Amino acid sequence: MGNVHSSSSSSDVLPVEYYLNDLACGEPIESLGSTRFMKVARGRNSEGACVWKVFLTQEDSSVFEPYRKEIFRIRDALVNAPNCCTVKKIYVTPKCAVLIRPFQKQTLCDRLSTRPFIVQQEKIWYIYQLFKAMAQCQKANVCHGDLKSQNVLLSSSNWLQITDFAPFKPTYLPHDNPSSFTFFFDTSRHQHCYLAPERFLSSVDYEILHKEKGDEWLFGSLEPSMDLFAAGCVVYELLHESGKSPFSYGELCYYRRMSASEAATFLESCAVATVEKLCNFEHMKISVSLFYCCSRSCSWTFLPNSDPC
Repeated sequence: MGNVHSSSSSSDVLPVEYYLNDLACGEPIESLGSTRFMKVARGRNSEGACVWKVFLTQEDSSVFEPYRKEIFRIRDALVNAPNCCTVKKIYVTPKCAVLIRPFQKQTLCDRLSTRPFIVQQEKIWYIYQLFKAMAQCQKANVCHGDLKSQNVLLSSSNWLQITDFAPFKPTYLPHDNPSSFTFFFDTSRHQHCYLAPERFLSSVDYEILHKEKGDEWLFGSLEPSMDLFAAGCVVYELLHESGKSPFSYGELCYYRRMSASEAATFLESCAVATVEKLCNFEHMKISVSLFYCCSRSCSWTFLPNSDPC
């Protein structure tokens, strides 16, 4: 999610201002993009610069209520978490739901492609803060659900926060039908995939489990290990000299099919290659080891007995 979306426009051609005009939630400044899933705008209210996420609905607005409660639970649980930026206000209308959070000019994804490029000391500082954010979430019993470099905010003083917690996005997806992944998680249309492999099921298993357990299973089954896998992917992207994420959607499906020994070899090659290119002192080697360990811990029990993708 992040701040800006570079993707195809929503089928609804109405501008984001159309949905905000009737709300006393501040002054819109500019549109930051739109997808079929939502529209995004930057604005200003009494608390300063902010981001508005506008989610459209063709159904009764009451469908938003369970997610509104969960978003406010996350906000209250992380009120003292300095490395987490949560939604502060929610407006619900018959047309849409509007989520408002503070605005930061840059995301980690933006920063990776902006000069002057990030130096090693900054990378260590970012990695440290990212894992502090993970610890703060785990202590508060909160899972993110859509952690990626676009959802990591950076201030002008290099303070890092994770944002856009996603309890309204599904925990599980059918691996053999990429439309759900594209709709909910690939808003940049880059096909980068940060989701833990255990979140992908065959269409048959997905339909059976959804029918048996309902939406509470589909949207409420996130585990901290899933976020930790995503954090490992962000660390890899930060350390890799090209700013490349370790998996595309197709590569993640291939990784999911690997045996435990094949996955170990693959993860070790990722870590070793990064160390050789970027690690000239011990602190950075420790950071890469954290990526290696967290990625292994998230998927090790899953891989050997998994069904093929």
